[in-house]
Order: sequence, then structure tokens, then C-alpha cells
Amino acid sequence: MITSGKQYRASQKQLAMLQKALVSDIKKDVPDIVKEAGKAQLQELIKEVQAEISEYENLRNLNLKDLEIHSVQDLMMTPIRYRIVSHMSVDAFSRKVGVSVRQIHRYEAANYTNANTSTLTKILDKLEVSLDGRVA
Repeated sequence: MITSGKQYRASQKQLAMLQKALVSDIKKDVPDIVKEAGKAQLQELIKEVQAEISEYENLRNLNLKDLEIHSVQDLMMTPIRYRIVSHMSVDAFSRKVGVSVRQIHRYEAANYTNANTSTLTKILDKLEVSLDGRVA
């Protein structure tokens, strides 16, 4: 997941490089099966990078009230998504939630899977995230 403007710009550069590589000529002595495999792999990477760029752009254009949580995975990603939707730097976000910048970077690098329940609850409370749900 792209979590910053710097990563966004790097992803755009990576996408351009991959797209250029996809249309460039491959050496003639490379077997066709290897060429096709390489092309398929490049296409898959391009799709992944495009999806990440699209997700980041969509979050940047979203309103906080439109941020939804539908799964535990969504819940774990909520602090990152909240920060992006709010156009907050990691520094401003860390001050808001009372967690060090360094620790926020660690949490975001692991999509908050490394945060314990009490810390995640504290962060979500500070962000005033509310959950309504039901057992199906």
C-alpha cells in the first residue's frame, strides 16, 4: 500500500519504467516461451502498481465520513487510510494519536498487524472511529 506522496511518486516512476519495458524489444536469441513469460510477469506487475496508485488516489479524494470498515483487515488499515484521507503527515498523525513517529512508521510498514490490541484500540479511539456491526 502506498502511504505517502514520496511512495506515490516512486510508484508512478516504477509504472512508467515497467510500461516502457513491456513495449521494448527483447533480444532475438531469447526463446519465445521466455519472452512470453517475461511479458506476462511485466503485465502482472503493471496491474499491481496501477492498483496501488489507484487506491492511493481514491483515498486522497475521499471524505473522512465516507471511509468504511467492512472487515478486520479494513479495521487494521483504518489508521493508515484515515491519515491519507485526512492529508496528514506521519508527524501530525503521531501527535494526534499520541504515538511516536518512529512507531507509526513501524506500524504502517506492517499494516498495523504488529500493533497490539490495546494500542490499536487507543489509536482508533483518538481517531473517533466507531463500529456498528452484526453477527450474520
